Amino acid sequence: MWVSEHKTFGMAAAFLAASTLSSCVNMESTELNGDAKTAAVASVAMVKQKGAAIVVRVKINNAYCGSGVVTLNKVIDGRISESRVDIGQVTHMTGSNKLGDISSNLLKLNFSALPKSQSNDMRTSYEPIEPGAYVVTQVVCDNPGLNTITLGPKPPSLFEKPVKIGPMPLLGDSYIRIGSGQIVDAGLLNIDALEVGGGRVGGVGRLIASEAPTAFRESVRQHLPELYPRLTYTKFSSNLDLMLSSLNLNMPSAKEKHAKAQ
Repeated sequence: MWVSEHKTFGMAAAFLAASTLSSCVNMESTELNGDAKTAAVASVAMVKQKGAAIVVRVKINNAYCGSGVVTLNKVIDGRISESRVDIGQVTHMTGSNKLGDISSNLLKLNFSALPKSQSNDMRTSYEPIEPGAYVVTQVVCDNPGLNTITLGPKPPSLFEKPVKIGPMPLLGDSYIRIGSGQIVDAGLLNIDALEVGGGRVGGVGRLIASEAPTAFRESVRQHLPELYPRLTYTKFSSNLDLMLSSLNLNMPSAKEKHAKAQ
């Protein structure tokens, strides 16, 4: 899958990016602050809301992203549907997030009125999810003030006629099944970018999954002993059959090939 990079710039963009990491933590620490504990316990309510809850973290070339959003598409009857959900460090903003309001408050140095994210500790950034099978169709790695790296379908060329294709699983470990009533810790998804150099990322990448580090598990076991037994620790895996079936479904038909040749 294609890896693309977008440089971060602008005062407002930098401030918003920084706000999403206002509660950065030492990944080796087992401490949990009050916000992180509240976020973890909220996973129980998420199960009642959607049927399950899930958390995952994003790395690129084995370095943690400032924040990471993973887009999942549901697999129904062996096919990837258009039904999707974002998990990971999905930013839930409080206050106005309109660009005009943000710019006005920045000019007035009214920082208290700027949007703020509710929870950012990647160890406990649970999101509600319906039970079922899912595949990763896009991953966004945001490093505030530096860049935003996206792993997903190759952007269309200006010189090519756009062709509509269905959602495709990312290469590598992109499949997971969520059971009813589960609170799932899906560990880590590392973007293995195969072409990195000169300060920019481009070319092909794949996902490599691993389970949550011991320190992540210990942080919950020590500080939330009532929640810990309810957690299901797992990781994403590859699904070659689903990848092949998706490729076959998105292959152009003979009619489409003929039309393109005209």
